[in-house]
Amino acid sequence: MSDSTWLGEFSDELNLPAWVFNSSQRRRLKAFFVLAVVWGFVALLHLIPVTRWTVTGFATLVAIHASRIVAAPIQPLPPPLTLEMDPADPDSNSGSRLPKVSILVPAKNESKVLPHLLDSLAQVDYPHDRLDVWVIDDASTDETAALLSARQQLMPTLHVHRRAEGAGGGKSGALNEVLPLTQGEIILVCDADAGIPVDFCARLYPSLP
Repeated sequence: MSDSTWLGEFSDELNLPAWVFNSSQRRRLKAFFVLAVVWGFVALLHLIPVTRWTVTGFATLVAIHASRIVAAPIQPLPPPLTLEMDPADPDSNSGSRLPKVSILVPAKNESKVLPHLLDSLAQVDYPHDRLDVWVIDDASTDETAALLSARQQLMPTLHVHRRAEGAGGGKSGALNEVLPLTQGEIILVCDADAGIPVDFCARLYPSLP
């Protein structure tokens, strides 16, 4: 007996609505049950006298740890990696020793904010042969596709992956679909409305052996 047949018979016996066993609604239902169990367990700990001291002790430990984090001194950022080429050493910083970096940007109807992100990515101070940018167009219905096509002519590091309409998984599905196509040793994910500093990649490795 297949899973779908079993689920159908089960839903008929309980007189549950059909949407309960659709993929997206099923995830929401599972999340609701998990939250209900977690909050129910927490409430139970507060109601039972024996466990009140346990909750109080745990809360005290959390408060102490939080206060230590707040009071900890802020460490300065390390200096950015020097990317200038040493003529005497072709394999120095900006050569083959630099790690390959792949930047992944999931985008669905983001034509209003994508230009700013693409402008900042075009200014990133990192060798083009060690950097590739992937924008995943998740079946956008606005001007996102046309915008990306035009930008590909100007950005040699820009790759565009267009998902089929109806492809599921949302943001995680888009990222998982394009991940096998990337070549980066370091994978960075940013939203379409982000802004990337010029020395962003250079600060990934403050020093090399």
